Amino acid sequence: MSGRSLTDSLQETLALFDACGPPQTTTEVADQLDLGRRSTYERLDRLVNCGELETKKAGSNGRVWWRPHQMTGAQAADVGEWPTVTQSLINDVLDDAAIGMFVLDKEFNVAWVNDTLQQYFGLNRERVLGGDKRAVVRDCIAPVVDNGEQLTETVLATYEENTYAERFECRVTAGEGREARWLEHRSKPVETGTYAGGRVELYYDITEQKQSERARREEKTQFESLVDAVEEYGIFMLDADGYIRSWNAGAEQIKGYASDNVIGEHISMFYSEDDRAAGVPESNLAVAAEEGSMEDEGWRIRADGSRFWANVTITAIRDADGDLKGYAKVTRDMTDQREWERRLRRERDLTERLIETAPVRLAIFRAGGSLERINSVARRELGIDESSVRALDFTAMNIYDVERSSISSENHPVSHVIETGEPVYDRLVQHETPDGQQRWVSLTAAPLFDEDDELERIIVAGKDITELKEKERQLERQRDELRHELDEVYERVTDAFFAADTDLRFTHLNDRAEELLGTTEGNVYGEYMRDSFPEFTERSFKEQYERAMTTQKPVSFEEYSDTADAWFEVRAYPSDTGLSIYFTDITERKGRERKLKQYEQLVETVWDGVYVLDENDRFVLVNQAFCDLVGYDRDELLGKHATLINSETVNEAANELETEISAGKREVGVLEYEFETADGETLPVETRFGPYEYDGGRIGRCGVARDIGVRKEYERKIRESNERLEQFAYIASHDLQEPLRMVTSYLQLLERRYGDTFDEDGEEFLEYAIDGAQRMREMIDGLLEYSRVSTRGDPFEPVDLNDVLDDVLADLQLQIEETNAEITVGELPRVEGDASQLRQVFQNLLDNAITYSGDEPPWVHITADRHSEEWVISVEDDGIGIDPDDQERIFTIFDRLHSREEYDGTGIGLALCQRIVERHDGEISVDSKPGEGAMFSFTLPT
Repeated sequence: MSGRSLTDSLQETLALFDACGPPQTTTEVADQLDLGRRSTYERLDRLVNCGELETKKAGSNGRVWWRPHQMTGAQAADVGEWPTVTQSLINDVLDDAAIGMFVLDKEFNVAWVNDTLQQYFGLNRERVLGGDKRAVVRDCIAPVVDNGEQLTETVLATYEENTYAERFECRVTAGEGREARWLEHRSKPVETGTYAGGRVELYYDITEQKQSERARREEKTQFESLVDAVEEYGIFMLDADGYIRSWNAGAEQIKGYASDNVIGEHISMFYSEDDRAAGVPESNLAVAAEEGSMEDEGWRIRADGSRFWANVTITAIRDADGDLKGYAKVTRDMTDQREWERRLRRERDLTERLIETAPVRLAIFRAGGSLERINSVARRELGIDESSVRALDFTAMNIYDVERSSISSENHPVSHVIETGEPVYDRLVQHETPDGQQRWVSLTAAPLFDEDDELERIIVAGKDITELKEKERQLERQRDELRHELDEVYERVTDAFFAADTDLRFTHLNDRAEELLGTTEGNVYGEYMRDSFPEFTERSFKEQYERAMTTQKPVSFEEYSDTADAWFEVRAYPSDTGLSIYFTDITERKGRERKLKQYEQLVETVWDGVYVLDENDRFVLVNQAFCDLVGYDRDELLGKHATLINSETVNEAANELETEISAGKREVGVLEYEFETADGETLPVETRFGPYEYDGGRIGRCGVARDIGVRKEYERKIRESNERLEQFAYIASHDLQEPLRMVTSYLQLLERRYGDTFDEDGEEFLEYAIDGAQRMREMIDGLLEYSRVSTRGDPFEPVDLNDVLDDVLADLQLQIEETNAEITVGELPRVEGDASQLRQVFQNLLDNAITYSGDEPPWVHITADRHSEEWVISVEDDGIGIDPDDQERIFTIFDRLHSREEYDGTGIGLALCQRIVERHDGEISVDSKPGEGAMFSFTLPT
């Protein structure tokens, strides 16, 4: 909304701010406008939504507002183009932005992976590094994308030939630790350098592009629907006084009212309470009547009380004589679009900062080759003045090839992109800086296409690799010097290695051998093995080495070394000149083997079923109790897939929990489901499991299964009993309403007809009776609400407790101001639950904290802490406190600690809180001492 289309009240508020002037608090603006804080806040918030002001939080409950610098039309147009340009730029050249990258060595093991891939696929970077990329694709990437089999086949095909570039799109599904998003995969072989023969794979986030495409399709659909049925817009007629005369299906869909419920009602019913108090509905009608029409955006209220951001057009309708007959009003729900625009502004600001702070040279060229944008790093290193940027093109940037020959405009990377539409990766060039230094630069140039696949811009990134080139030259010199000293065998040795002559005297030890044997080559060179290591003749070393020399065949054996206090796997290779001996420390493996034997003995003695699955979910170990549980023999289970007794859905759920355990999000996985036993029956079980390492580092899953049939039957009976009790409470409280209404009616009738004849005692008695009936009604209503917690609650869904608390604080604002209460809030989590019931919990706890504050202004502090697999939400106050002996009573329904003369209430609030928290699988408690305040804490699952 431009400044010219703002209402008078918004223009009056905006006039108090100078562009780039100092920020002002809400109170300062309210004093200048002579308005209340709430009305002022509403005006300021609308100006922020219009893009006229910016704001941020200051302190625990305060906020400041300021007017940003106003850009010219040309500048604003440029900025509008930046999200698309910078998105592709960062995808192609920045390691720390929205691009995921794998670098693979020639064995296609993961040599490097950046943090962005962890976010995209939910990977554990430390676990992936050094691993086989084929396994990463199959086990980590394919399961979290749509059509993972096709992705696996396509990616693995590139490793078989590794001669071509690959490019395709895939969709990552939402899951724990990752968001749903669209990615574009690009990969190509690495032809030179450390990882020559390997491959580089990039994953670009194209979610926004996909969303834009989908948004365009949706807009087209909306337009067609508007023409055919007009269901996307609320269109209705008003009379001259603003009362509703007609109502279409679109209005019913957006606002939630049927036509019978709104015809004849005033337009103000859709506005917020503050807008009605400020006269906004009447003001909008007056502007439309005066100017012919008016357009407005703001919060509107649906039938269910929820808010939505509406775009509203009101058009005055006049007859042939110019007399006002009424209004036509068109309303559109713009809530999602408003949120998208706000997010787009934040992303635009972020990408703008990223361009200027990137440590590489970045330049953007138009399709014709002229320079559009260049960052400060490139301007400084190329000696370009910012004022001359728009007068330059790519030919003005002189670069040279590796032979120091000038690169012509025809061979320039930008020219290549313009002519072919294909990117140029890692083009090695040289250039001379303004101070005369010769620098090496790796250039990457990538095309950007418009919606018609026409070239729109070229992004060029240059990374200074001068120091890297110098290091490469140094390494080449060192390699040449060492090449004639070390043969190919020594270069490839990674195990501990030593060599001996035909008399078994030491001739060489590498570093690893020196470390394991506790000596140096200088100490043992030329010495006999038997003299340096007495155990040589005491164990099988001497016998095995002599056999290798005699037969001239390699030998391999395992033996313990007293000198190293370790077990070794030894491989000896004979030759005419002696032995080459490799040995690997297998002490840890030996220890695991011993522990495995102990474990196998242990698991056979427990009553519960114990099982171990390999990384492919196949049984590698089961105890007899597990066999008895499922009805299969051990031989029938070992090597079989877990789906022999589980459904595929259960197996997938177990794998997801195992991923969360590996990521540190939970300690152990717990599932309840049904086994399919050998005789075709089903058996309810509970299994607890976690990752398990076996066979030299392979990771499987170890679990314990227990028959919970008896427990399930007990839970069913408890559930049925609770349902009957809830039904009884509901019926009892509902049936009490009718006689109570009759009592109340007759008491009121008695007061109206004979109130004048009562003496002072009679009036007091009548007042007691009416008050008691009212309290009884409140108690019955509370009992009804208490009985409906489990049966009438909403389904659980993701709930942001920060939003829930904001709504509660807004409802309690008057009470907070009247008591001068100080409310401080920490960051609250997002949980699965019933938003309306959680709001009741916060409402009751905050209301109690304020009510029982004593003589001083209330102070309340709200925090959230994560303990293992649950959140602990605490509401702490400094009020009158609770005696420890009474702390269990306060959660009992209708049990009060204070008389009604001291504190009003029904005694049901905390009991209701306890019921709601228990429905959410949590617990509530209180920690308090009289006179020292109280802290109520309740738990919610993570």
